[in-house]
Amino acid sequence: MKKNVLIVIFILCLLVLPIKTEALKYKGVDYKTLNLDEALTEEEIEHDFSNYKESDKQVTIYLFRGKGCAYCRAFLTHLNDIVDDMGKYFKVVSFEVWNDANNAELMDEVNEFLNAKANGIPFYIIGDKTFVGYGESYDEDIKAAIMDAYNSKDKYDVFKEMNKPLPKEISNSTVLIWTIVLIVISTTIIVTVTSVEYSLNKKKLINIEKALGITEKTTTDFDITADLEELKEVKEDKKIEKKNNNSKKANKKTNPKARR
Repeated sequence: MKKNVLIVIFILCLLVLPIKTEALKYKGVDYKTLNLDEALTEEEIEHDFSNYKESDKQVTIYLFRGKGCAYCRAFLTHLNDIVDDMGKYFKVVSFEVWNDANNAELMDEVNEFLNAKANGIPFYIIGDKTFVGYGESYDEDIKAAIMDAYNSKDKYDVFKEMNKPLPKEISNSTVLIWTIVLIVISTTIIVTVTSVEYSLNKKKLINIEKALGITEKTTTDFDITADLEELKEVKEDKKIEKKNNNSKKANKKTNPKARR
């Protein structure tokens, strides 16, 4: 009997205890947040959430707002108006920034991270889309952003992205070492290619000289890149010189006076 009484008392205690929204934790700091129900209550907006439940499948709308801000209240009213039709697709995590310095600093960090250039409130993030301010002209874009984020295979969450570890910085010494290694490798490749090309050109030149019968000349007499035409001219000059020498010898034989 006593055991049953204790169980009943325990259940009653659970029912009486207030349910608090879990604070959002970022970089080791717990930020005070409100869900949609709590934010509507704080702004004294009448609502009935008997058919509204939060779940992990819903898209999280991160809302930075000020208590008493007219545009923030209008945005919350719009969300309340679409709960019956779209409530299963979204939930809200609201940060009050006028009276909470930590939340205000967090808004600046999020703004900078997303490069949203938000200069006022309400500032809210739905998936990977950001909005600043509110007017009825935003309604369709807000609904579209909710559905796009809900149907996306890779759901974007700004705080998950911000919590990802940054890539390790490369030290200056590491950069210097790799620069030297690349210079050495590049220099080695250039020297090797140049040496091979020089050897091939030298062999080609020697083969050309042999083909033309120029054996008494050395490769140093010519540019290593000398072409075939230059070598032919050299051979023609040699022929003319040899012909002139033969002509002089013939003249000496036929003209005895020239020898006296």
